[in-house]
Amino acid sequence: MTSCRLAATVAVALTVLPLAGAQAQWETSHRQRFIEEATRKMPPLVVPAPSAAERAAARAPAALGIELNEARTLMGLGQPVVAARLPGGKIAIVDAGFRGIRERLEAIPHEKALTSVMRTGASPGDMPVADPTYAGPWDSDHGYWVYRVVRSVAPDVQILLYTAGGLGRMATALLHAGTQGVVLSNISLSYPREFQILSQEEDEVSRYLRVYLPQQEAFAFISAGNNRQDVHSFVTADRNNNGYVDFHNAAAPGRDVDSLRLKLRAGQFRTVLTWDAGAQPDADYELQIVGAGDRVFYSGRVDPKDKAKGLIVLNHAYSQPVDAAIRVKRLAGPAGGVFMRVNGYPLGVAGDFNGLQTTNAYLFRENPFVTFVGSFGKAAGGRFAPSPFSNVGTAPDGRLTPHVLGPGQLLIDGRPTNGTSFSSPFITAMYATQVGYNFKNLIARSSNFTRFAPGIAPHERSRWGIPDPALLAKLDTLVGPTRIEEVSHLIDDGNLVVKFAVTRCCMESLSWGIAVDLVDPANGKTLGGALAVVRSDKADFVRHPLEVRIPLKSLEAFKGTRAKVRFDIKARRWPNPPPGTLKIHQAPAYDVTL
Repeated sequence: MTSCRLAATVAVALTVLPLAGAQAQWETSHRQRFIEEATRKMPPLVVPAPSAAERAAARAPAALGIELNEARTLMGLGQPVVAARLPGGKIAIVDAGFRGIRERLEAIPHEKALTSVMRTGASPGDMPVADPTYAGPWDSDHGYWVYRVVRSVAPDVQILLYTAGGLGRMATALLHAGTQGVVLSNISLSYPREFQILSQEEDEVSRYLRVYLPQQEAFAFISAGNNRQDVHSFVTADRNNNGYVDFHNAAAPGRDVDSLRLKLRAGQFRTVLTWDAGAQPDADYELQIVGAGDRVFYSGRVDPKDKAKGLIVLNHAYSQPVDAAIRVKRLAGPAGGVFMRVNGYPLGVAGDFNGLQTTNAYLFRENPFVTFVGSFGKAAGGRFAPSPFSNVGTAPDGRLTPHVLGPGQLLIDGRPTNGTSFSSPFITAMYATQVGYNFKNLIARSSNFTRFAPGIAPHERSRWGIPDPALLAKLDTLVGPTRIEEVSHLIDDGNLVVKFAVTRCCMESLSWGIAVDLVDPANGKTLGGALAVVRSDKADFVRHPLEVRIPLKSLEAFKGTRAKVRFDIKARRWPNPPPGTLKIHQAPAYDVTL
C-alpha cells in the first residue's frame, strides 16, 4: 500500500467535474456538439473506380442457406444471449412493416411480455407510443422476419418495434428509442438516390447518422444492401463508335458490348445510372431501357432541377414479363474514360453485371456509431462465402465496406430469408451484451477471415471478416484489463489533486470517465470525490494521464482521517450498468491522510 500526507507542489491547471455535476455537464457538451455537427459541411465524396485487382478477381464460390438454429451454433451461440447483461435490456428494430407480429405475440405470451409495438404518430415528427393493440397498417412483413432473427439470438431481451417508411420517421424512432434506454438499434436501409459516384453535398442518410447518433451515443447496425447481382461498375469506352457506351470488352452469346440484359416480370422497377461528374462536368448521357429490335421502352436524362450531378433515376413499369436491356447513349463529353455505375434494380441477367463497387454513398462515410453488415452463406467443407447479393465497396481512402459479415442466407421455419437485412439483426443481437465499450471497436477486434472458403478476393470479405466465437468467448482477454497506474497526489490552489494513468480499449467517441472517491475505511463512507472525464475520437487509451481536483474546503470536516482512494468507471451511455460490466480490473491500493 502506498501512503503519504498531502504536500504542496507546483500548480497544474485542469478542469474536472464534481460527481454530482457530471451528467449535466455531459448533456450540455453533447447539445453543443449536436449544434456543431448539424452546421458542419462535409467534403465532397467521390467513389473510386474498381481497381485492376478487383476487376481481375474471380467471384466467390456459391453460398448456400443456413437454418437459423444452425447459424446460432456456427456463431458460437449455443447458449442464448443473457438479457441481464444488456444496457436496459432493450433492442430497437426500425423497419418498414411487421405484418404477422401481432398474431405471433398473441400465440406466445412470453414474447408478448418482452415486445413493445410502437404506434407511429400522425406526422414524421410525432413521437411514437407503445400500443399493445397496434397492428399496422403494414404492407410488408419484412420487419417480422427481422424480429424472428433477433428473438432467436436473444430470446429474453426486450425489443421495441418501430415502423419507419422514411428518414423522418427513422430519426424520430431512434430519438424515441434513446429515451427508452435503447443503445442498440437495427435498421434496414435502401436509398437508391444515394447511389451516385460524385456527391458534392453530404447525402441525407450520412448526415442523419453523423449528427444524431453521436449526440445520443447510440449505436446502429445497418444492412449493407442486396444489389450486387444487379450493379455494373466500369470505365467507359465506345470501341465500335456507335454512340453507345460499352459495358463489356467483347460481345457474348445473346449480348452485345453495349447492353446489360434484364429479365423483367410484370411490375414497377427503377434503374439508376451515375458517373463521375466532377471529373467530367461536360459529360451528358441518356439512360434507355430497350426491347427487341432496339425499341426504346423508356428513357431518361439528368433532372436539371436535381442537386445531384451525374445521376439519372429512371422508373419503368410493365404489365407482363419482358426481356429488355439497359443502354447508355452518349450525348456529350468524351467517348471513353468516364467511371460509371449502373444499377438494374433488380433482375439483371447473371454474368452481365460485374458486381463491383455496389454500395450506396452512406456506406463510404465513416462513423464510430454505425456498423454496416453484409451477408455470408455456407460454402463447401464447412467454410463460409459472401452471399452473391451482398454489397461490397472500396472507399476513397482504401478501406473496405461493409465492416463485417453475418449469416444472411437463412432458413426460418423452412422459409428462405435472404438479405443483409437478416445478417444485420443477427450481429446486433450477438453483440448486444458487450456493455461499456464501443461495439464497433469490439467487432474489429473479435472478427477475422479464418472461416472463409479458399480463394475469396479481399474486396469480397468485408473489412474485418466474420465474428469469431472463440474470441468473443474470451472478451476480457480480447480487450485486455482496464488498469489504473501511476497514482500520486498533491495540493494545488486549495484542491487535493489526485493524478493517475488509465488504460482501457474500445472507447471511441464515448463519453466516459474515472470517478475518484475518498472513502473512510472504518465505515465505508464516501468523504468526497470528483470525476475525470474522457472523450476522444481514438479508441484505445494506454497509460492515459488524468487527474481530479477535490476542493479542500469540502474535506475540512474529515481532517486527520486516513482515506482510501477508490476508482470507478462512469459512462454517459450506461449510467446504471448491469453488475460486472463496467469495471476496473487492476488498481493499486492508495490512501491519503486529510
